[in-house]
Amino acid sequence: MEAPPKACCRCQGQGGEKGIVPGCIRETQQHYTTNHPTRTQAKQDAKPQAAAKPKAAEDEEDDLDEARYREVRLATVAAIKAKGGNPYPHKFHTTCRIPEYITKYTDSIEAGTVLDTETVSLAGRLWTKRASGAKLVFYDVHGDGAKVQIMADARHSELDAEGFGALHAASRRGDIVGVVGHPARTKKGELSIVPVHFEVLSPCLHQLPKGPTGIKNQVSCCFFLGGGGLYTVYT
Repeated sequence: MEAPPKACCRCQGQGGEKGIVPGCIRETQQHYTTNHPTRTQAKQDAKPQAAAKPKAAEDEEDDLDEARYREVRLATVAAIKAKGGNPYPHKFHTTCRIPEYITKYTDSIEAGTVLDTETVSLAGRLWTKRASGAKLVFYDVHGDGAKVQIMADARHSELDAEGFGALHAASRRGDIVGVVGHPARTKKGELSIVPVHFEVLSPCLHQLPKGPTGIKNQVSCCFFLGGGGLYTVYT
């Protein structure tokens, strides 16, 4: 009868050349691989699986269809009114339009600078929104055929941290907003405005496309006058 294969040194505490009992390499290869996983594999097996990060309310709303999204936004407007707020302020004073702002400050602010000595107010429609933590939110605001970046920084806001977070968590792409703040340029060189005051002037009730989507349902129509009046034909 053949002798049973010898076990590797890591199991029995024995040692030969290179840490393996001589003559047992082939016999114990499968045993060694099974009982001694690599360090990388052992770390992966020991590492707990990270829990899936819950979606933010805004991300969940993006997955809704148009009708349901409108219902959610109408409910938001109703909630503001129920708390005594006014979701549609009567007026907002601006000092310049976005194209004028761009013309005035494009060449007069160095990268990484905020002009705390100057205050301007702008209004426009939010087109993109990018949060960079709880205390910094970036927007692209469009108006009069131009756009500029809003760099909402909690350090410059008139609100405390809690109020700042709640205000920007409630804003949505498509909202018309007014900002009062300081001209600035980011470290990467993008012209911006850093708001001290940020106000939603008109909540948008419809979803904006996130990119060029084209026309999904093409409908063409023509009108013609017949003997009985005006007719419409859809194709």
